[in-house]
Amino acid sequence: MRERMATPEWQETVDRYADSYLGLARAWQLGVEKVPAVVIDGRHVIYGQPDVEQALNEADRLLSQESHP
Repeated sequence: MRERMATPEWQETVDRYADSYLGLARAWQLGVEKVPAVVIDGRHVIYGQPDVEQALNEADRLLSQESHP
């Protein structure tokens, strides 16, 4: 087991799990309630849109409405 844990493949797996955990923990901190969700600037969440580019366009539209009521 120690030999296996010393391989680059093992470290890649560990890194992938760590990245996944950090993403999940950040989503919990931000109050994300369901997926798909795109978080923008750690303040805004667009739900139901898996395409990040489209979610950003939607966010731009909503933010421009906020600044120009």
